[in-house]
Amino acid sequence: MELGQAYASAQEVKELEQRISQFVEEEINRIMTAARKETFVKNKYKLSSNFSRTLCEILKKGVGNRESGIGSGESGIGNRE
Repeated sequence: MELGQAYASAQEVKELEQRISQFVEEEINRIMTAARKETFVKNKYKLSSNFSRTLCEILKKGVGNRESGIGSGESGIGNRE
């Protein structure tokens, strides 16, 4: 972080972190939409989709990361003095 501060201001780092977070959230939404389409059959979701099941497990494990600010622009990156 200290080395990065020599090349970018704290505001620039914060803006970059926000853009990255937005991109990641958009990609997760795209993946989830594709997974829903893959698993939706005749008004019922298939429980056998390995991709969907694995993705949901990963996202459930990552819920704790949201509480720490990932994806919300409040992670503190760039705010350290």
